[in-house]
Amino acid sequence: MLTLYSYPTLFGVADNNGYGLKVFAFLKLAAIPFVHEHIFDASKAPRGQLPYIVDGNDTVGDSGTIIDYVTKKYGVTLDAQLTPAQRTTNLLVSRMLDDLYWVMSYSRWKDERYWQAFRDALMREHPHLTIEGLAKAASIRMPPWRAGSPISPSSTRWSRRTASCMARRPPASMPRSTASSPTSTSTILIRR
Repeated sequence: MLTLYSYPTLFGVADNNGYGLKVFAFLKLAAIPFVHEHIFDASKAPRGQLPYIVDGNDTVGDSGTIIDYVTKKYGVTLDAQLTPAQRTTNLLVSRMLDDLYWVMSYSRWKDERYWQAFRDALMREHPHLTIEGLAKAASIRMPPWRAGSPISPSSTRWSRRTASCMARRPPASMPRSTASSPTSTSTILIRR
């Protein structure tokens, strides 16, 4: 049976990380039987990040890659009836929500206005955690535009990159429905 490894619950939600919650919701909506294991240690995960799944001899990381893998392996047809325009909207909303992860992560782990409330909630719901352990986790969680990074929200490079991505159009020779369908940018699949 497929096993989903993701962060533990928080505030009554099945996973306190948006990427794990995305996979959890997808598996539930697709009616794929799975076991949900909540962990904090991501050292066994591909790329060292949660969520990941183990499905027989396959270990798959990255929420988008997991969804692609499950869709193909189990013949999931949740979005089969979507029009090309709806697929484009789905891609837009998915990418936007994925990008909001960094805002959430920063507010939870780095912004002094919210860090204490987040830390206290984690410790209340998961008493085995320690302040030292959470402080260590907070010290390594940084968004890609952290101090010293060549890409920051205010940098010209970041703005050009973002504008370039937003302005991309499919090649004229590519059918619109193909160009607007979501594709995975990375594949993490490990066979044991």
